[in-house]
Amino acid sequence: YYTNDGINDRNMSMMMHADHNPRYAHSRPDNHQCSAVAALLLCFPLGLFAVYHSWQTDVAWKAGRYGDAVTHARQTPQYASWGIMIGSIYWILWFFFRRGNGEWDWPDFGNMFND
Repeated sequence: YYTNDGINDRNMSMMMHADHNPRYAHSRPDNHQCSAVAALLLCFPLGLFAVYHSWQTDVAWKAGRYGDAVTHARQTPQYASWGIMIGSIYWILWFFFRRGNGEWDWPDFGNMFND
């Protein structure tokens, strides 16, 4: 099935979704290096994955593997955001609910409304 200008529906669909397909990378993708380093400082395991994918974004782009570069650029903020979120929660709990002797001091919410 062809439209009036000679472009079939399949090609039109590919052109409409070109921004979402890694094969059609037009410019260097953002490597999200700042958020990857923040995730590395807050939650080392997930931050390590974020830094790796950030680094691989640049390596793949320089090697001409544009699809791989876009794929790594999409994975970096996912690992970084999870690392920042989990790391922030951990460090908040560690600073506010830890006693000096290494034990945890959880608030007793059961007696909060009893007189």
